[in-house]
Amino acid sequence: MDTVRYTFLIDQLVRSNKHCLLVGPTGTGKTAYIKKHLQGGLPDSFVPLFFNFSAQTSANMTQVSLCTHCISAYCSQLRVLL
Repeated sequence: MDTVRYTFLIDQLVRSNKHCLLVGPTGTGKTAYIKKHLQGGLPDSFVPLFFNFSAQTSANMTQVSLCTHCISAYCSQLRVLL
């Protein structure tokens, strides 16, 4: 029952262009709900990115990962246009 409820709520928030934050104890499925939604419940104009964080992840590492993806996505768009 919770899966249906949370999936519906996430869908409604995304379709309304609202932010969504899931909080709760470890092991309650927060990551699973979001990953499921990102992998199949978004319009084509959205491109999901998945990042894994740990206690050793720094802000600089996150920025490098994000910039690397954005640069490669921008370059692939340029190739499509050419």
